[in-house]
Amino acid sequence: MLDPIQISNNNSNHTQPTRYYLHQDTLSVRSLEQNKRECVYIPAGAVISVRGVSHGSTDGRFVEVVWDAKTVFMFSEDIRERAEPLY
Repeated sequence: MLDPIQISNNNSNHTQPTRYYLHQDTLSVRSLEQNKRECVYIPAGAVISVRGVSHGSTDGRFVEVVWDAKTVFMFSEDIRERAEPLY
């Protein structure tokens, strides 16, 4: 089993990374109105902030991320494989 990515927990003493630097373009999904979704590529070089596990994702494979002032959803495995944590 792969190690989970670090997720913020609103604890002021929290020192684990919640921001990541992407090394390659990575696919994400953005929710739109009327239950529609849009695929969005986040470019290499972007910094993302992981906010938490996506609603309905009981195993933590799908996480909520903020990038470019947008909330999107990504697979945690993609973050582990294509990004490095920022401390």
